Amino acid sequence: MRSRPPDGGLPCRTAASVCPVATPAVRSSRRTSSIRPPVTRSNSVMRWRARPLGSSQVKPNGFKGLSKVVALEGGPHGVTSNCVNPGYVRTPLVDRQIADQARTHHISEADVLDSVLLESAALKRLVEPEEVAEAVAFLCGPQAAAMTGTDLVIDGGWTAR
Repeated sequence: MRSRPPDGGLPCRTAASVCPVATPAVRSSRRTSSIRPPVTRSNSVMRWRARPLGSSQVKPNGFKGLSKVVALEGGPHGVTSNCVNPGYVRTPLVDRQIADQARTHHISEADVLDSVLLESAALKRLVEPEEVAEAVAFLCGPQAAAMTGTDLVIDGGWTAR
């Protein structure tokens, strides 16, 4: 019987398989254009803190390693590679999770935010999708031309503790 790979196994293998195929095209675009081709991945801050049974940490850590390899191999060709690591982002999925937690634990949705999701965050609010998009746009712009192989954390200070 084959064992199932840890959560994130397939996305990491897929991304790693695409990189060698995409890299020549990215390098080629660098030679024919003044635009610096960035490679940006969305990751998760959840890998910054270890948790019991944390198989969900496999994918983010795999992407971090892959991003660093792409940064090193692509650097000589002007390619940058970085990870964006958002905390809890206000999305329909997170909104449903908040409502489900409130029902399950018989507490208000505000209490779920305050006592569960944002308890450890310095800023007591969810990250907005536009903030993540703006971070990605920053990494793709000329102001981030010297940033590569790094993580940009957008978590309201959740990882500061």
